[in-house]
Amino acid sequence: LGSLFEGLLKMSDMDLRREYRKLNLPELGTIGRDELTRRLKEWFLWSNLPPAEFEKECLQSGMPKEELGGWLADLDEWERRTVLLEKLLVHRWVLPAYEKSNLGIEQIGDEQQLLEVVYE
Repeated sequence: LGSLFEGLLKMSDMDLRREYRKLNLPELGTIGRDELTRRLKEWFLWSNLPPAEFEKECLQSGMPKEELGGWLADLDEWERRTVLLEKLLVHRWVLPAYEKSNLGIEQIGDEQQLLEVVYE
């Protein structure tokens, strides 16, 4: 990951934005270079953490413990990580952005609806 992080620091602003879009990460308002780099680093870190450490990160980010179990237990590791990455995005990036914007997040409903709104 170290060389990947170094590579991000060497990228132009345009290349950083291209990488961010390639990963289909949500753009919530105007994101400066520092925030873009921070989010990309965070995304790559999350994507490479061992499963137990990744679940710890989810919990530390405010994800309720019950969101880690249930039907997710039936998924293979790749599918489970993909779903949890989306949930982690909601808890770490999307919810704070909506709370700052005063858009009335409580009116959106559950996080799946929120993801759909963000990706539109």
